[in-house]
Amino acid sequence: MHFDAYIRPSSEQLATAQEAEERISRLVLEITDIVACLPVGSMVRGTAIRRYSDLDLLAVFSEREDKISKPSPSELLAIIAWHLRLGVADIKVHVGTMAISLDYPYLPVDVIPALLGDDSGRDEGSYRIPATDGRQWQSYSHRSQDLLLESRESELGPHVKSLIRMIKWWNYRNSNTLTSFGIEQLVCSAFDRSIPAYPEAIEHIFVAATQWSVQRRWFASGDHESMDALNAAVAVSRAALQADALNTPSGIRRAIACWRGLFGDEFSDIFE
Repeated sequence: MHFDAYIRPSSEQLATAQEAEERISRLVLEITDIVACLPVGSMVRGTAIRRYSDLDLLAVFSEREDKISKPSPSELLAIIAWHLRLGVADIKVHVGTMAISLDYPYLPVDVIPALLGDDSGRDEGSYRIPATDGRQWQSYSHRSQDLLLESRESELGPHVKSLIRMIKWWNYRNSNTLTSFGIEQLVCSAFDRSIPAYPEAIEHIFVAATQWSVQRRWFASGDHESMDALNAAVAVSRAALQADALNTPSGIRRAIACWRGLFGDEFSDIFE
């Protein structure tokens, strides 16, 4: 089995995603002032991975007529949590700073409160969602990320999403060095007109990550910890390429050992 096929969402995850989207959306839309509940993120874009990815639902509130009194993220999170706890007694509900999390089997679900963006309607996909501190609002456009991936996949082929999934798998095995959004941005910007074979492409992506001029935006952990993890990934992927270039049985074994050091014992065959 090719490694990318192994790390894609399982059939259980996909079935749970469909059931959860229908059930949670129905409950969320019963809340006063919510005008839409939209699936967004990696499950929609086809960049999710088994075991680690979740389902993101955007709960869009209508603007209040009194513009002076804008709701805080904590207000809307509390409203959503209260309704969900009444409607899903069989699922644990947790309140975070940016989202409500539900412990669905096989697939966590996050419900994110959102306000319509200042200069865009619902159709354009521009919103304001809670910032990481949970006190302020930040701009968010799921449609722009969707369009970027669609454009790059059209130009470079399906390996774009395969590489995104592989780097996400490495990322989750390394304490979430990068954000999921950042990985998608990184892979989309790493190649101009073509993608080389997977081993060379992966090494190129890790090198590109260490050279990003705006990389701090996508570091999930501290800068030093993130850079250490990326530099180590560069060294291991280069060692794998050098070992494979020997074109000997021992070289191939060494290369596979290096890739397993990056991706775990689940790694099968990245060279297909």
